[in-house]
Amino acid sequence: MDRFYRKYQPVITPQHHTCVGLGFELLNRLCKLSKKFSGIENGLYLVSCEETIGDISGYVGGPPAADSGEKEHVLVCLKIQIDGRRGIMLLDPGYHIARVITVMADKMYPHTGWFTQSDESEVKKEYNYVLCAEDPYYVEWHEKQTSPSALERSQVALIYVERPYLTAIDVTERRNIVYNFRSLLARDSKGHVVAGFYFKVTMNPPDEQDFTIFYQAIEGKKKRKLSLSKFFNHAKINSDEADVVRECARQLGMSQKDLEDLLAALATVMRDAAFVAQLLTINSRINTLAEDN
Repeated sequence: MDRFYRKYQPVITPQHHTCVGLGFELLNRLCKLSKKFSGIENGLYLVSCEETIGDISGYVGGPPAADSGEKEHVLVCLKIQIDGRRGIMLLDPGYHIARVITVMADKMYPHTGWFTQSDESEVKKEYNYVLCAEDPYYVEWHEKQTSPSALERSQVALIYVERPYLTAIDVTERRNIVYNFRSLLARDSKGHVVAGFYFKVTMNPPDEQDFTIFYQAIEGKKKRKLSLSKFFNHAKINSDEADVVRECARQLGMSQKDLEDLLAALATVMRDAAFVAQLLTINSRINTLAEDN
């Protein structure tokens, strides 16, 4: 699988958008505004993002290193000037941020500052974007998470905004193939997750491989943990489980059969221990490569 992973040419399809596909789709739509805003298509471009940076000073100072970064995320960028004041506009369809983020060098209006990205019973996420004081070619993306049952967590990502990111498909889309956390989600117009399922890829025996499925109900979000083995070879699920799958599929914009077929395919793949082991090995190597950021 290692050789296949290196040689494979990732494909972007409308039905399977990651942040890369969503970024290209947004660029395509925004360029249609050129009739009203002449030249905007020449100013918009994709930028790369390195998440979970431990040492900002050690990372910045010139363009990102080509051989030691994951570049696991992309955004859409537009440089702006307001009365000589330098700024950056960022759009992040991959993280489903339903607003334009404005980052002014002087942090004055219309600088966005801290905002709440999501506020649910389990966790509240807040984001803040500022130009990096040590290298203005980067934007620092600060994330703060608070929850009732845990201490506050924070992390920083770095977005390189000086030049367009030209290898989004070859690097970032390829990186996404071997993530050990998989999900299929539906969101509303404000970026809030409403339905879907997710699971962690593990070497657990088939009967111990679970996934979480959820959907929006009148009384709030409904969640269930189910075993993938229930869907192996289209095994029969009980009526209660079928109701959960049916409602989740509806909110995902799929038929119940299509969702059950997808879960059956996942159950088959996850039973291939050799394949899963190779996937996790590649993912671990990438994490090790970038851990000194």
